[in-house]
Amino acid sequence: MRKSFLSFKPLSDRLCKLRLQGKFRNMTLISVYAPTEDSPDVIKHDFYDQLSQECEKAHRYDILILLGDFNAKIGTENFIATVAGKYALHEVTSENGKRLGQLAARNNTSIKSTCFEHKVIHKGTWMCPGTDVVNQIDHVIINKRHASSIRHVQSCRGPNCDSDHFLVKQEINEKLEDIDEIQDVQTEWNKIKNVIVEAATESLGEEKGKRNEEWFDEECTTAIQEKNNVRIVMLQRMARNNKENYREYRKRANKICREKKREMLRRQIESIEVDMERDDTRKYYQSVNRFRKGFQPRINACKDNSGKLIEGDEKY
Repeated sequence: MRKSFLSFKPLSDRLCKLRLQGKFRNMTLISVYAPTEDSPDVIKHDFYDQLSQECEKAHRYDILILLGDFNAKIGTENFIATVAGKYALHEVTSENGKRLGQLAARNNTSIKSTCFEHKVIHKGTWMCPGTDVVNQIDHVIINKRHASSIRHVQSCRGPNCDSDHFLVKQEINEKLEDIDEIQDVQTEWNKIKNVIVEAATESLGEEKGKRNEEWFDEECTTAIQEKNNVRIVMLQRMARNNKENYREYRKRANKICREKKREMLRRQIESIEVDMERDDTRKYYQSVNRFRKGFQPRINACKDNSGKLIEGDEKY
């Protein structure tokens, strides 16, 4: 997928858009976190209005896929049958579900997460905290023109995302294109880059960086592994004792990780104070700027003169 990357654009704190190069047609994916049922109507209206505008902006021949937490229950009533399947977990559509159905109808899309027959445990995507009630509020939506491209959608209870939501898996019958193979400039650059990397590896060696290596140690790994093992036991038998054990192990693992991270932050602050006492101005300001910026995601994309990311077919 990395070699098929065309553009990524964060739209708001609830929406982001990713575009991929396909072999026969490109794909536009919009990740969604919708307001809950209790949110004010103004927030819901603004959210669905922005989402509808982004659907209209998508390239005409792209495969448009909306996926994420819509906080919407889809039922099996007749009025929503034109945009949803008959295998939804719920019988009655919620208010957010009606808004989602209107969005799907307006943009000629289909709610594919309700179109496949599964057991109940493979339909539910969110477990209400403190109960055994499971709801289907995470959905996958695709434009009807390419609806047959999605072959399968189901929730997976096994993967531990450390969340009350279950992982939703979808199978898409589409091929992604390797951009490097269709861009001569990129191909030549890859040849040069490979020579440089190969020479540097032979002379300097290679050291792979690890995520959170400054604070994530063996104790964190052990605590998370124990939490995952207890979660598997809980999923196999939803007993009260198993749930309480999982909450305790999850709380303990989160506490250990928080303490390790705070300890790392204290060490960084102490290092900055030492640089200031030594009048090492250059190193001091470098550390301060790195500390203030925090985490910066890497985005492999070009920017124009104003610093704006160049998307899709725009010229460099």
